Amino acid sequence: MSPGTVFVCDHNGIVLLVHRDDSRIFGAAGKNEHLSQYITANSGEVATRFFSLLSYEGLSVCSPIEFVINSTAQPLVCIGLRLRDCFLLFGASSLPNLGTLITGTLYSDEVPVDLAPICGADSSRNSSRLPDYQVYEDLTRLNNELVDMSRELTDARVEIEMEADELNKEIQVRKQTEEALSRTNKKLTLLSGITRHDINNQLTVLMGYLSILETKPPDSTSHDYFKKVKTAAERISAMIRFTKEYEEIGVLAPAWQNCRSLVDTAATQAPLGKVIVKNDLAAGTEVFADPLIVKVFYNLMDNAARYGGKITTIRFFFLRSGDDQIIVCEDDGDGVVRDEKEKIFERGFGKNTGLGLAISREILDITGISIKETGEPGVGARFEMVVPKRAWRMTEPGRRTGSNG
Repeated sequence: MSPGTVFVCDHNGIVLLVHRDDSRIFGAAGKNEHLSQYITANSGEVATRFFSLLSYEGLSVCSPIEFVINSTAQPLVCIGLRLRDCFLLFGASSLPNLGTLITGTLYSDEVPVDLAPICGADSSRNSSRLPDYQVYEDLTRLNNELVDMSRELTDARVEIEMEADELNKEIQVRKQTEEALSRTNKKLTLLSGITRHDINNQLTVLMGYLSILETKPPDSTSHDYFKKVKTAAERISAMIRFTKEYEEIGVLAPAWQNCRSLVDTAATQAPLGKVIVKNDLAAGTEVFADPLIVKVFYNLMDNAARYGGKITTIRFFFLRSGDDQIIVCEDDGDGVVRDEKEKIFERGFGKNTGLGLAISREILDITGISIKETGEPGVGARFEMVVPKRAWRMTEPGRRTGSNG
């Protein structure tokens, strides 16, 4: 379909002449027929205003008018120039096409019609250049205005798109924060009930053994009772410490955290001994997480150094899984036996208090990050933290990491 058309009609709307290249658009019967038959009912009011303004001001630009072209409704942006007894009309599918149409028609000596007879001018004059009616000057000005308008609209569109993008980012951050706070409140409510129940159970055990010791003369079995009392007391102390650390989760709003910096910070705090930490996380990669996420990296290093046996190295690196980013922490220690891969994230499980990994999972879950152990027993432990697409970003060019880490 042609990008536009050029034709002439009189003040009554009768089509006088059609550009030779556009006769195939309106058809051979286009000449001498009323223009209204080519305008759809939807555009009737727009076309009326267009021609009314054209009659009074001599030059008019309008919103798209739907013309029937080859039996199909085609919206065309229209420009009209009033000559003496007729209107010179241009229509194109867009402003850029309209500018091209005007330029290509008038400045290539392709004036669509001989307007001299229509306008009452001397036919001996060079009508192809229309000197008497200043068509070149008027349409040159109009074309320049359209070019400027198109440029301004483009600049405005780019600016609006940039502002919309920034607004969407702010809305996304706010939504993530609200979800995180809601999740935190639910967990704190649950924690309050569970912790009271656990502490009461341990106090019952503690009081029971103390009652036995109170009524029983000291003997060889007393030592075992004292050990059980001590164990119960230590568990109560651990639960209280856990609640203290747990209460800190979600106190501060989640924020974007630099992964490489988190590992470097945790490595300076963890009791690593002779264990080496290799930080292969790409610079500039950030995750949206609770500020306590640094505890997660600390706990992973602490557990690896404490229970890794033959461990010598802990390594952090990235993997990609579709739109998700995976932070991997692996070591060359003894690893985790298969039936304990999920138990290690439970409160109270482990050789120490068993709270570090439980808290780590809760901290990560605040913003939808999951963690699991995928290592091979005897080869080494491997923890994978899966960060969803909405919770990670690259703020500066970073090193690429291979698919195998």
